[in-house]
Amino acid sequence: MIKRNPARTTSIVGWILTPVFLLLTFLSFNAEIGDAAFAIAFATFIMFITAIIVAVIYGSRARALDRLLAGEGLLAHWTYQPDEWLQYAETEYRTEKELKKILALIISGFALVVSIGFIIADRESGIGVLVVMLALIAMVSFLAWSTSWYNHRQNLRYPGEAYISKDGVYLNTQLHLWTHLLAYLDSVKYVEDIMPLLVFAYFAPTRAGLEGRDVRVPVPRGQEAKAREIVEEMQAYAGKPPQWLATPE
Repeated sequence: MIKRNPARTTSIVGWILTPVFLLLTFLSFNAEIGDAAFAIAFATFIMFITAIIVAVIYGSRARALDRLLAGEGLLAHWTYQPDEWLQYAETEYRTEKELKKILALIISGFALVVSIGFIIADRESGIGVLVVMLALIAMVSFLAWSTSWYNHRQNLRYPGEAYISKDGVYLNTQLHLWTHLLAYLDSVKYVEDIMPLLVFAYFAPTRAGLEGRDVRVPVPRGQEAKAREIVEEMQAYAGKPPQWLATPE
């Protein structure tokens, strides 16, 4: 059974780094490094604040995962036969690669259009923009490949297991929560594809704003009826964004 709580590890690291960055901030003011002291102190203070935020957020996620693993509010706890999980892992890998490939192509196309516009307007500065955009394209492409590869590796490394509650899903070491911070569940569907799936679509906050995410949970053989029950039960929670996001009637 999956009992790892990676969110707690991240929270602990954040709390460990908090006093370290605070100490570096004070030491920077006393160091004989001239005008650079203020810049270094400012940078370490930002890292100090960031470490606190990370520690608090992941501490909250760790507590939510503890409750999930303890069975609080659990709607289903599924394990899978090796052949079921392998089929899911390979299908998910292909699906994720295709989705991220499309996203990478969209970003790359936009970056190239911007570069061409700058080159037309000012050839000298446009070349510099092109170099930056090509670096961006390379980074986005690498991230698209590496994250898909890593998720696939994790799925092959650990035996398939899923915990489902009204608050979120813990699927093979990956925690998805839609009742924390500004996240919310948008929809849940039962899908019959290569294998039956529960698809939870939710929005979660990122540095760029709310980002839509899908988590596809495979339904074990013999659990199809239970999966449909979960969909019916979760409809009461789906499609209800936070009040500040609600559109006035």
